[in-house]
Amino acid sequence: MFNGSSAQTIGGTASTTFYNMTVSNTSGNVTLSSNTNVYEKLSFTSGSIDASNASLTILANNTTNPSTATAIAGVSSNSYIIVGNGVTTTGSLTIDSIPASTSTVFPIGTSSYYLPATINPGANTKNTYSAFVFQGITTNALENGPAFGASALQQVVNGVWSISRSAGSGTSSLTLNWSSAGTALEGSLFQGYGLNIGMSQYTGGAWQTTTGSGNEATHTATASFSSFTQFGVGGSSVVLALSVDNFNAVLQNQSVKLTWTLLDAVNIISSSLERSSDGINWVKIFSVTPQENLLGDNNYVYTDENPTQGVNYYRLLVQSAPGNITYSEIKSVIFRRTVDLIIFPNPARDFINISYAVQDPKILIRLISPTGQLIAFANSAVTTGAVLRFNIASLSSGVYTIQVLSSNAVLQTSHFVIYH
Repeated sequence: MFNGSSAQTIGGTASTTFYNMTVSNTSGNVTLSSNTNVYEKLSFTSGSIDASNASLTILANNTTNPSTATAIAGVSSNSYIIVGNGVTTTGSLTIDSIPASTSTVFPIGTSSYYLPATINPGANTKNTYSAFVFQGITTNALENGPAFGASALQQVVNGVWSISRSAGSGTSSLTLNWSSAGTALEGSLFQGYGLNIGMSQYTGGAWQTTTGSGNEATHTATASFSSFTQFGVGGSSVVLALSVDNFNAVLQNQSVKLTWTLLDAVNIISSSLERSSDGINWVKIFSVTPQENLLGDNNYVYTDENPTQGVNYYRLLVQSAPGNITYSEIKSVIFRRTVDLIIFPNPARDFINISYAVQDPKILIRLISPTGQLIAFANSAVTTGAVLRFNIASLSSGVYTIQVLSSNAVLQTSHFVIYH
């Protein structure tokens, strides 16, 4: 038993072996300076094990209990195994001979968060797994690799779980948990995904589309795999390595300028820009491949010369491999067509002339009384410099309103005075 109130170290130049090891350190961690083996059972009553620089292996006693993996008991967000990141620190947790159809917790985490993984090998026997985890998801799934862009980070949990299998085969269920981190590791969009989350595996040199299920409220995600590498968590049907950054939509006079960056263009087949007027129905307005780069350095630009009246929503559809399709965050721009509206004479007595210049297929001109009643209207086609005349001789004196509408949206409102 490691029982104390200050930090303790398991040292030595060779690996160390314990039977039924207990950690009960009220004020510090038990730090491994050499690889350590534990037979049968590892228990925590307080404190954690720091295995960031030396690995910890839990072994079944093949003499007395050959088919049952050793239990790790008493784990919590305050008592767990701190592991390395696989690059600067290489410590990990290995559990040997996990029994069939048994969910086995790998109580691992960083120095800041408890981020356990749970593996159930199903009907498969004698499966042995190793695991570590690190904060800061990257496009190559390695610590200190290229970081996700700001847009992609909004859709994921900012961590990577690395799971390897050294013995056994078949499909196993994997569950990841980040409860101790709360929303600290969750992207802003991810926090609103609810049950629409899943797990992504890094394989074939790229993050794959998320699969499985999860719950943002409980900070868990589950999926089944037959091979094991690095894993992350993101929104359902999202490719974690979307690698779209700096996606922006800016209104410029009568058009909308859209810009974006593909951070990992080598793994992207194409990207398409889509527009919607309601955020539900989308139409492709532009498509480009990385080889058709418009600006160089994986930066892209497109100008929408024909935005619709009102709110315009924009998103990017990115295809990174056959069947791997994901979407960027949505940007919106409110567009109002300008109208060069002139009312003359003003004040008026017998008639008014309304001159306007606007390019729109459906223009409606409305004359409204001082009390808000519709008095007259006229439809007009696409034109520039058109003039409409209204007879106002029978109207009472007062301040009247002229409205120019397109697709039920008011483009411009002006006032004029009638006097008799």
